[in-house]
Amino acid sequence: MQTKKPAFLDKIKTRPLTNSEKVLLTLLAIVGIAWLGNQFILVPQAAKLETLQVQKYELEAKIQDMNETLRK
Repeated sequence: MQTKKPAFLDKIKTRPLTNSEKVLLTLLAIVGIAWLGNQFILVPQAAKLETLQVQKYELEAKIQDMNETLRK
C-alpha cells in the first residue's frame, strides 16, 4: 500500500539519492549529533565540574580552619 504525499511535497521534484549521497548525509547527521552533544552536554558539564571543584576546595579550607580552632 502506497502512502500519499502531503500537498506541499507534490510541487517539489525529487530524484532518488545515490549511495554516496546517502553515506554523506549519514555522516553529516552523525557529525551534527556529535557537535550538538558536545555543545549542550559536555561543555556545560565541564563548567559545572570546575565550579564544584572550586567549592570543594573552599569547603576543605573551611574544615581545616575549624579543625585548627578546635585543636586550640
